[in-house]
Amino acid sequence: SSCFCSSSRAIAVVGAMADDARDIAEQLAAVKLAPADLGPRGFWASGAGQIHIFDDKMTAQLSYEELLGDGDERLHGRLLPGSGPDTWRAELSILSVDEEPWYGPSFGEKPESVGEITATLRVDSDGTRHLETRIKAEGDKDWGSPVLFKPCEEEVEKKDGKEEPDAAAIVTEPTAKK
Repeated sequence: SSCFCSSSRAIAVVGAMADDARDIAEQLAAVKLAPADLGPRGFWASGAGQIHIFDDKMTAQLSYEELLGDGDERLHGRLLPGSGPDTWRAELSILSVDEEPWYGPSFGEKPESVGEITATLRVDSDGTRHLETRIKAEGDKDWGSPVLFKPCEEEVEKKDGKEEPDAAAIVTEPTAKK
């Protein structure tokens, strides 16, 4: 009957689509991103501390985090394209370490802004990545001095396919002011 033929044809089309999707997934899994292709994503360290830039688990938006003090709080912001190439900008809020980022009104009151950050990715001719950040505290007119970050050692070793290290495993005490 015609229903059976239509159903068989639909099943064949769906099966072919599933095969194509598997082929595409296998091709994507085989692609190895060069460090420069990661953009600013990863764990970064400087004399001032360590930060993590990643794709948010719910929105896939580029996000910034930096643990504060003893690690009970963190600076958090969603990075949006900035004014130049390979530059991002975010409004920063302080969240407790176990507090979820604010995703909108259904997640309660929006956390208070404590300032802004700009992050600019710089890639040397040999592919070495550096990240320059500048922070402006809420109410300040001027941006702070630039801070240059390098990928964490664990991140450099990730080239062989290892997973990203746990953020808690790489956080150190802040450098004391002199």
